[in-house]
Amino acid sequence: MRVCVFWRFSSIGKRVLPLIVIAALLLLPDSGSHEVRAQGTEPQITIVSPKDGEVVTANAVPIILQISNWTLDCSLAGTPNKAGTGHWHLLLDKGLVNMICDPVSTLILQNVKPGKHLLAAVPAQNDHEELEKAEVKATFDYQPAHPLPPVTGLNLGKPSVTILSPKNGATVSGQTFSLVFDVRNFRLS
Repeated sequence: MRVCVFWRFSSIGKRVLPLIVIAALLLLPDSGSHEVRAQGTEPQITIVSPKDGEVVTANAVPIILQISNWTLDCSLAGTPNKAGTGHWHLLLDKGLVNMICDPVSTLILQNVKPGKHLLAAVPAQNDHEELEKAEVKATFDYQPAHPLPPVTGLNLGKPSVTILSPKNGATVSGQTFSLVFDVRNFRLS
């Protein structure tokens, strides 16, 4: 996948940072907690559906949560944390499925094997830090009447990102420039 992004300069400089510097910045250790919550206002989540232990014969599970002390707002994802505001993470068998901003959602069970599964909902702040104390879980037994065909043709190779332009160390001019990169085995979202 080839992606082109327009980058706007600030007054900080006119040279493109080498990819290694960008990667190093992404790998810096976390400098501590980013929690922004008033004491005594912990989010509360209850899983209304599916009921714990429910047998699911359809190929989708309606997820219905009851949420209090937590305002859902995905437009703030990736911004500084705001007290009492964020989204929630849906996990299936301890693996992240998605971030969600509505108390009602649907989990499609394509490529999920029949049998018992663990579903979890955990509130997450704008920086995606999960508030694990408020995590709730429910099990369900997936026994499909008519299973969906598995998704095939997935390329599960090693993900990579390569900057194609501008070249490392190149000098660019003007207020904007094109940043072109090649993405392999990874879906940008």
